[in-house]
Amino acid sequence: KRWVASNVLSNIVRIGVTNTTSMQGENLVRRCNLIPIKRPADPLEIANLLVWLSSNKNTYISNQMIPISGGE
Repeated sequence: KRWVASNVLSNIVRIGVTNTTSMQGENLVRRCNLIPIKRPADPLEIANLLVWLSSNKNTYISNQMIPISGGE
């Protein structure tokens, strides 16, 4: 928290089920059925959030745990 005075913003991103080569088949289908949005995240969706959080456009969000999990 003390770094915020120096304009250093720090957040945690909790990544949920993601469409990757390691998460495929029946396990992916089973997990997606537990997610309200009913699909895995695309890696680009996660990357877009990370890029935005680390950009100059994020001037206020700090010290937060941000889930990107489709409502899981």
